[in-house]
Amino acid sequence: MEPKKLDNRAVSEVIGFVLIFGILVVSFSMYQAVMVPNQNEGTEFIHQQEVENDLKEFHSELHQAADSVLQPVNSNRFLTINLGTNYQNRIIAVNPPPVQGEFKSTQTENITIIYDDNSQNQIETEFLEYNALYNELPRNPIKYENSHLYRGGTNNINIEKFNLYRTDDTLRIIGLQSDNYQNRGVQSSSLRLLPDDSVNVVNKSITEVRIPTILSEQEWNNTYENTEYEYVENENETNEIIFEPEIVEALSVGIDTRGENSVLAGEGIVPPSDDDPIDPIDPPEPPEDPNELNIDTFELTDRSNPTFARVDVDWAVSSEDIELSEVEIFIEDFDSEIISIDGFEASGTNQLEERDGYGEVEVVLRVTDEEGNTLEETQIITLEN
Repeated sequence: MEPKKLDNRAVSEVIGFVLIFGILVVSFSMYQAVMVPNQNEGTEFIHQQEVENDLKEFHSELHQAADSVLQPVNSNRFLTINLGTNYQNRIIAVNPPPVQGEFKSTQTENITIIYDDNSQNQIETEFLEYNALYNELPRNPIKYENSHLYRGGTNNINIEKFNLYRTDDTLRIIGLQSDNYQNRGVQSSSLRLLPDDSVNVVNKSITEVRIPTILSEQEWNNTYENTEYEYVENENETNEIIFEPEIVEALSVGIDTRGENSVLAGEGIVPPSDDDPIDPIDPPEPPEDPNELNIDTFELTDRSNPTFARVDVDWAVSSEDIELSEVEIFIEDFDSEIISIDGFEASGTNQLEERDGYGEVEVVLRVTDEEGNTLEETQIITLEN
């Protein structure tokens, strides 16, 4: 009896298919691991340059708005800060979440004018900071204080500055009032600058002016090397720069936190004489908003395991009059989710990952309607291994 012959006619085809499939898997893995991050880094770099130019324009327009107070010119100014950006669309590869940017006030201090009769006048000022949550580039914020725009990091880098003294030896001081301004997202943020000449004039001899700063003495020396001042270190992180000018020009700027994000600027000149002190300009009161946004449900559930620290967010939102646009759910400086909405109500469950590990975290839920109105709520949860 002859032995049966083995039928291996399809073996070569199977092996060929497995090899081709393996090559495709390896190629896709290389594309996802190398090409996608490189392309996304290019997108982030372009956005970084764009937002730096936007903040340079903000810096310039703020000072021009003040100059227009004393000039018969059209002083209305509009500008846009490009907060975040989206990565290019992909058919098979996977992108991380869109880059969110945040433009906000970080702290409130006082500029102090001291007169020769020992009386004082204080002008409230705030420091601003812009930060983008890049996935590839370093997250070095851009900061503003006292007419000085710079990029923070291990070594602060100057972006724009204005001379604190005019050519006639007049000290120009700027107080920024924003009522803890904060705007965060992927979309652009529109700002409107409106000069206001309602700052009163102070006519008293000035002994000194104290300006708060978080920059080091060396950074001040590098930035304003030909300017006379005294650097004073305080126990807290905010130090002071002391000037002894004869004439002071005072500028007050208010950022309105309404949907328009209006900016109000006002300027006055302070020569030596006798009169009433300057009263800082309070930011205008926001009008009543007929629209009503609601966060109907906001519940957190710990979904952590020995490998990942995770939290489930159950949410539901609604609006009375204006259709909703999006919901943002995020852990500050870490994971985030953006959900587009079409309608007057929406709900869902999303999971966030805490990259710092286990422990107490703050989760923020923010809802935005089609007109840019927002409502947000923060909850704290402890994630356990």
